[in-house]
Amino acid sequence: MKRRIKCIVSSVACIALCIMMLSGCTFEGFNSKADYDVKTVTCVFDYGEIDKAEMDIYSSDGTVTKYIIAPYYDCGVNLFVGEIPPEYICKPEVYTISEEDWNSIVDAINETRFMELPNQLPGVEAFDGSDCYIKVETADSVHQTGGYCAGQSDQSEHQKFKKVRDALRNVTLN
Repeated sequence: MKRRIKCIVSSVACIALCIMMLSGCTFEGFNSKADYDVKTVTCVFDYGEIDKAEMDIYSSDGTVTKYIIAPYYDCGVNLFVGEIPPEYICKPEVYTISEEDWNSIVDAINETRFMELPNQLPGVEAFDGSDCYIKVETADSVHQTGGYCAGQSDQSEHQKFKKVRDALRNVTLN
């Protein structure tokens, strides 16, 4: 009798597990890869002790617009809130990237589940570092994360940020 009950319980558990898997339910640690419909990615950073800042905007059409302001701190423009500088302060540089490069950026965003990272990365103890933020705009939402010395720690969130930042840096500007 006990053996029959164990068999029934095991069968019910197996069926329940199969139903959950077929319906798309996932367990922590078995999460499927995210699939974000990325439209634009903006990376903003300062140069640490150098009075200079840069904002790079990557678009799904392969356009990259780069704004570099030096000196930055008294220019009256805040790149970190997405302000586009007027041309008398900074003439934008416009480049194109290949579809393959764009896909490598989107893959990094999907693989790291970027949209789930905290708004502010955990603090890093460092001196003379720089601030870096990445904002991703998808068809459904906008998420920005980063901070002081973002991507320069062994912490998981920093490593995920670094993977996206590296994907941005590794594209070939034409």
